[in-house]
Amino acid sequence: MSAAPVDITFLLDRSGSMRRIAEATIQGFNQFLKDRQQADGEGRMTLVQFNDKGDALYLGIPVREIVPLDAASYRPWGNTALLDALGWAVEQTKARLAVAGGARKVVFVVLTDGVENASRHYSRSQVFDMITRQREQHGWEFLFLGANQDAIGEAGKVGIDWRSASNFEASAKGDTRCVSYGFRNREIVRRTPSDGSSDRTPESA
Repeated sequence: MSAAPVDITFLLDRSGSMRRIAEATIQGFNQFLKDRQQADGEGRMTLVQFNDKGDALYLGIPVREIVPLDAASYRPWGNTALLDALGWAVEQTKARLAVAGGARKVVFVVLTDGVENASRHYSRSQVFDMITRQREQHGWEFLFLGANQDAIGEAGKVGIDWRSASNFEASAKGDTRCVSYGFRNREIVRRTPSDGSSDRTPESA
């Protein structure tokens, strides 16, 4: 029996602090994309880059049509509106899959090296509730990849299961290895959904 189709939403931090690891981030994302194109050619993908605001480069298109990043399409600057990016992406994915029939396995990936400092539209408690609801009621998966921070702690604050959070060193070696670890070794996009317990409580916004 073949694996269920995968609908991936990738939230990529492009705030100013990512500038020093921009090349490694591009390499890591492109390796992830190559892996997914080889494994899930019929899957769909959304790519959102965020800093003070979020920009969707692709919205639910076949993963085989996604173009690799380069220095022109990934330019870090600004602050980190992580909550706004997550809140918008969850709502957008819900609406899009409602039209498509909602039959796909859904995976969110957050790759960031910073702590929330710029959101204006969504609070931490709102995002925590949104993510918890989608995980527990609909089996969505969320993976949090954090550089130079407590990834488990930061993931838990927004409702992401601590078992789906990974730390990585902010370097070319660490960045690429983290993306590979999350999607090749653990194969989170193919495993059984978690039990929905984050073992965390949201902090006030």
